[in-house]
Amino acid sequence: MILDPKTDLSFTRHLAAPRALLWECWTSAEHIPHFFIPRPNKVTACEIDLRVGGRFNTTFDI
Repeated sequence: MILDPKTDLSFTRHLAAPRALLWECWTSAEHIPHFFIPRPNKVTACEIDLRVGGRFNTTFDI
């Protein structure tokens, strides 16, 4: 995969947690505001649709 540094974001993090729990956190809109961006910023809206052609939209208050 080739990333465009002007438009693409990539990060890697290793967590000592069960995969099922991490999947739930990354795919459920109610969990995203708790960890997605650092304080004092916050997620004010999140929409996740995991279907093909779906969406992952977040709104931030920075």
